[in-house]
Amino acid sequence: MMWPTVLAALAIFLFVFSAPLEEWHHFYIGALIYLVALLCLSPAFMWLGALVMIDDGLQHATKHQSPLNWLYQHSIARISLIRRLNEWLDRMMAR
Repeated sequence: MMWPTVLAALAIFLFVFSAPLEEWHHFYIGALIYLVALLCLSPAFMWLGALVMIDDGLQHATKHQSPLNWLYQHSIARISLIRRLNEWLDRMMAR
C-alpha cells in the first residue's frame, strides 16, 4: 500500500507548484476516493484515487487535457450530483 501513497504525495506536490486551488477539479474526487479507501484499507481504491489525483496533477503541470479527464468530462461529469459536488468544491477552494 506504499505506492498509492507515493503517487498521492506526488500529485499533491505537483498541485502545490502548478495550479491554484480553484483549478484542482477532479483531484478532489481522487482525494476523496483515496481517503475513504485508506480508512477502509482498500488497496484497489487507494490506487484508483491516487491515479485520479496524479492524472489531474500531470494535466495541470503539462497544460494538456489527459485521457482520464476527457473520459470524465464525457461520462460522470454530466451527472447532476457530480456536477454540483464539483461546483461546491470549486467554490470552497476558491475562497
